[in-house]
Amino acid sequence: MDLPQGDVLMSIELARRSIKVLMNTHSSLKNVERDQKYMDLLKSLHQMEMAYMAMEKENTQIKNELALAKDLIYSGGAHWSKSDESKKEPFCSPCFEHKGQAIHLKQYSIGAWHCPICTDTYRDSSYREPNNNHYYNYDPFADS
Repeated sequence: MDLPQGDVLMSIELARRSIKVLMNTHSSLKNVERDQKYMDLLKSLHQMEMAYMAMEKENTQIKNELALAKDLIYSGGAHWSKSDESKKEPFCSPCFEHKGQAIHLKQYSIGAWHCPICTDTYRDSSYREPNNNHYYNYDPFADS
């Protein structure tokens, strides 16, 4: 039976109130065993409520991850958002594929990014290796 979340929580609360009414109604009987059973039932209801809330939180997280997975496309070694055309930052593929985390890569050069979490790097077609040779081959005394 699949109840809407409000119905489940309302049912748990109704059961909790009913137990409290029963405990107060029969309090004059001083039946310790009965009272212990009521307390066990209340504890069980509380555990069910906590488990339900944890599952609800996990369900929301899974729905968000699924929506993100549907929004990302894999291209050229990185994941890119289909819906956010204004932001051309790729997401780290290893983090997304292995951990389910959408981590934006940080750009450190034109066409080159790195992941701040796993330190993986990504380079697109606009990346050019730095040319530092002109500093080492420079001879200030050479004839021009």
